[in-house]
Amino acid sequence: LAEGLQGPDWPWSATRSLIYTCTSMTFCGGHGDRLNGMLGAAAVALLSGRHFFIDSQRPVPLALVLRPANLDWRLSGTLAALPPSFNLNDDLASFEADPRRVLDSQAGVLRFVSNQRLTAVALTAAPQQAEALGLASQPKLHAHLFHMLFRPSAALQQRLLARGLPEGPLIGVHFRAGDQMPAHWKDPPRHGLGELDEFLDCAESLEASFGWKAHIVLFADTDKVLEVPRVQSLRESGKLIWPAQTDSLVHLDRSPATLTVRGLLRVWADWWTLAFDVHALILCHSGFGATALEIGPERPAFLGKGCVPAEGSTG
Repeated sequence: LAEGLQGPDWPWSATRSLIYTCTSMTFCGGHGDRLNGMLGAAAVALLSGRHFFIDSQRPVPLALVLRPANLDWRLSGTLAALPPSFNLNDDLASFEADPRRVLDSQAGVLRFVSNQRLTAVALTAAPQQAEALGLASQPKLHAHLFHMLFRPSAALQQRLLARGLPEGPLIGVHFRAGDQMPAHWKDPPRHGLGELDEFLDCAESLEASFGWKAHIVLFADTDKVLEVPRVQSLRESGKLIWPAQTDSLVHLDRSPATLTVRGLLRVWADWWTLAFDVHALILCHSGFGATALEIGPERPAFLGKGCVPAEGSTG
């Protein structure tokens, strides 16, 4: 994959590039939208024989949080130098209607703006390229692309090392209320606080089914979950861990810049923990948890509402 995106033996012209951009002038979305946008753009670059770069400056340069892994994707200044070739923010339908318009573009450089999951459509539209590159039969394609592109920066690594997670099985619970932090951002409601008990029931049922003695690590978008009696009881017993701090409860695209910059590393540490360091997942309707499931290792995963199995393959 790395050779396909920037290696010297790639058969197409080195002047053909695709640049994913996220700047102060564009809507980029939260964690899920940004990861879907970047990884989908990388898949499109592979399938169209282009080198891949990322120019993500909002709210801070992405390289301050994630550093290059197998290839150096860092780029800056494209907002001033290049017009957007394709803007697919909140517009999956136009890509679905004509994916070849992007894949067959003759432009040497594409500045690409997207918060959409493009990969499945792109693979279907370019079956020969997908087969030749070994992408067609890869259900964890986004996970492979993520690990090829990203490692935690020194600052994020320091934050991860400071978490002090306990030994033994960890069940990560992600709960998004949506509208319970109006001083930090405005968002439509997702789950009422009264539904959190159902998520915790699911976590305890999963723990019993595996015979674990596990800790529950609760990630939420509001500190009002700490007022829920059951959460208080589980925290007092040491069963439940709340790793967040109030200033880390931010939305990457909706919170004021002063709050976002202050909480950026903590919220990325929360996502990294959910993706790579817990042994089972209880999730809500949110791209934050969905990308953690998709990009992280295989493990038991359930939707908290209804406690039904969640599936995390790319597609």
